[in-house]
Amino acid sequence: MLITFIFLYLQISNFSDLKGIPWNNVTELFLDNNPICGTAHSSVEYVRNVRQFFGMLKQLDGKSLLGNFAFCQNYICVPEAYKFAESFVQHYFALFDSFQRADLQELYHPKAQFSMTCDFEIDTVHTPEEQMNSQQLRLASYIQHSRNLLEFKGNPNQAISMLIVGNERIGYVLTSFPKTEFDFYSFRIDVPVFTPERVLIIVHGRMREDEFSTQGQNYVLGFTRTWLIQPSGMGTNLFHEALEYKIHNDMLHMYDMVDGRNATFGKSADATSEMEMDVTLSDSDDRENALIVFKQLTKLNTEWSKRCLEESSWNLKVALNVFLKLYESKRVPKIAFADDIL
Repeated sequence: MLITFIFLYLQISNFSDLKGIPWNNVTELFLDNNPICGTAHSSVEYVRNVRQFFGMLKQLDGKSLLGNFAFCQNYICVPEAYKFAESFVQHYFALFDSFQRADLQELYHPKAQFSMTCDFEIDTVHTPEEQMNSQQLRLASYIQHSRNLLEFKGNPNQAISMLIVGNERIGYVLTSFPKTEFDFYSFRIDVPVFTPERVLIIVHGRMREDEFSTQGQNYVLGFTRTWLIQPSGMGTNLFHEALEYKIHNDMLHMYDMVDGRNATFGKSADATSEMEMDVTLSDSDDRENALIVFKQLTKLNTEWSKRCLEESSWNLKVALNVFLKLYESKRVPKIAFADDIL
């Protein structure tokens, strides 16, 4: 039996404080936002000290361990950027994969710019649509918006005209793309800039088109997406008004992942059989279980628990972090703890 321990905001300041915790079968541990996280001089020393007490540990603070190294493909410039990037990326791609893709338009500034490139090997100029197979037709839906500057040699005006400006036009283009499914396990997220004035998020990953997955095929596409996000006024948050951010610039590059077609889609490299079983659960079951756990941990009623989870894209860890910060700053209203009305 695998066990996960979550010790968030417990003021653990010394590694010796971990003594006495039953460590048998503990494979995942979260110590985020404890003073202990800043006592080690390097990540190697941090992992080594924690492993003295948890010998079977495989993941620490959400990162897979390789020896005494925390295997992390992501670059986050400051710790404060982690929650922002995680929530934004999950929310964006969850909408993209859903029937509510048109709602992505609201995430863009009215004067936002969207630019995309792709290197699919299809001659759309000399190949009539009636001679294309279904796969080529779907790739052509991306190619028609591609503005690879190498293809516009000596014609910069055409390249400029291919730039998609305005949130309504961007929403129209995004909804014209085929239905997709993103592999969140493949994501590498970089946040090289995180300031009050702007946030830069870069996501590398892979996706497959839903039509092919339902036919038993596994046609995988790779992508790199870069967003420039800036504050654009005040909006409504969970318990109070908060600064609202909008996408001002969106750059997308797509390519054919030849080597990724036979890879296991939707699972990490070290996925356990238990994780494979969890995949079979429906979204409603997963969310219902998360709601029950969140209510038990926070004592919030159903309505406020659901609102908090929805604000956190149904990520239980993020939702708990949000609740703890709001509770400590006394911003959770008493009505949020009122018993549910039957």
